[in-house]
Amino acid sequence: MDGTAQDPRQFRMAGGLLALGLGLGALGALAILPAAQATLASSAQSTPAPASALVPRYQVPVASSHPSLGAPSALVTIVEWCDLRSRACAGAEATLQGVLARYPDQVRLVHRHLSQRQSPSSQLLHHVAEGVHRHSDKFWEFRSRLLSADKHNELGEGELKARVQGLPTDWGAIEAGFDDMGYAQAVNADAIYAWRFGVTNGLGIFVNGRRVPTHDPSWRVTLRETVEEELSVAQALITRGIALNDVYETLTRDGYSSIDDATHGRRSVGLASR
Repeated sequence: MDGTAQDPRQFRMAGGLLALGLGLGALGALAILPAAQATLASSAQSTPAPASALVPRYQVPVASSHPSLGAPSALVTIVEWCDLRSRACAGAEATLQGVLARYPDQVRLVHRHLSQRQSPSSQLLHHVAEGVHRHSDKFWEFRSRLLSADKHNELGEGELKARVQGLPTDWGAIEAGFDDMGYAQAVNADAIYAWRFGVTNGLGIFVNGRRVPTHDPSWRVTLRETVEEELSVAQALITRGIALNDVYETLTRDGYSSIDDATHGRRSVGLASR
């Protein structure tokens, strides 16, 4: 130092310039921050989330009284609401059977009636199907006969009786069941649940409680992908110590109890299991 006295104003000016520089830098950072956030958000949106994170899971009850194909302790349970007069249901049959054939020990299919309550012929059709289920082990063969029928909307009692004939079951026993209201209770209960879950168009499919959008032309691809995802999810539960018989209940018990609850983000506890 040369011992020359420094003017205090120079220090104040230098400090002011430094503060100004820091302030401008902060403003620049604030200006850049929204752009950076937008870039990150855009990047996140460009990475598709897995289907399991996007599709809500429902409390779809399954009981031993429902017609089913496959092991009760399967890792994946497909519940199908099927209007046996519906061409949509008939068109889905090959796809569903293909999934069962591909995963014979890991997937089961459960049938739920989707009758049209305002149609006497639809009610009769599903009552007879429920009777075949209760009085024989040929429900799935009978169902196949119905779905392959040309006249889906015109099957009367005589034609239904003709389709039952040839099966190892007794039409008289089935007919007698019309009087105790058991068929009607089962069919109506299925219809009520279909309404709760928003199934109205002849076909509704749920995979471990997750609905497959059967109105979408690519729903068959979605079904296969969902089954594969749910196999992985179920296997992870097994690894964590969940018993095989408890996998379906574990996955669905905290799901939505209706489409209305899913729409509003409400969760309910427990549904009766008919």
